[in-house]
Amino acid sequence: MNVFSHLLKVLVLIFSILAVFSTADLSIDGESLVLSINEEGPIKVRRARETGEH
Repeated sequence: MNVFSHLLKVLVLIFSILAVFSTADLSIDGESLVLSINEEGPIKVRRARETGEH
């Protein structure tokens, strides 16, 4: 059971990372994205420049 719970945590981590990068790919509109890794939190994706023009 311990191995199963550890495997489940690893799968959730992998899926969350994939979700972050898939949304990052969808939100690139010729603007650079900054990936900042927080020491105590998840990976945050934010735009380097917010222009408001789409």
